[in-house]
Amino acid sequence: MFDPEDYTRGAVVINTPGAIAALRTLFEVIWASGADLVPANEDELRPEESELLQLLAKGLKDEAIARQLGISIRTVRRMINILSSRMETSSRFALGAKAAQRGWL
Repeated sequence: MFDPEDYTRGAVVINTPGAIAALRTLFEVIWASGADLVPANEDELRPEESELLQLLAKGLKDEAIARQLGISIRTVRRMINILSSRMETSSRFALGAKAAQRGWL
């Protein structure tokens, strides 16, 4: 049974053709308007990446950054790893230094 108060419990099965068609159309519209996960130009930051760098520069821990951004700790760490790979750095300090050199901080 689905519990609207606790979204982690239960499921909803939809088998009505009209509802399925409407949800599929909604998905296709949202999908078409979506942005790439990684910018085409590596010198560009997505807004959430910029905010992440700002919070890292303030010395916040992963848990605090996750709360601030409304995402999981795992997502924070993944974003840091992606930025580190893009900027070819192996530490948070080096990531901050390169971000400052690029004018991102």
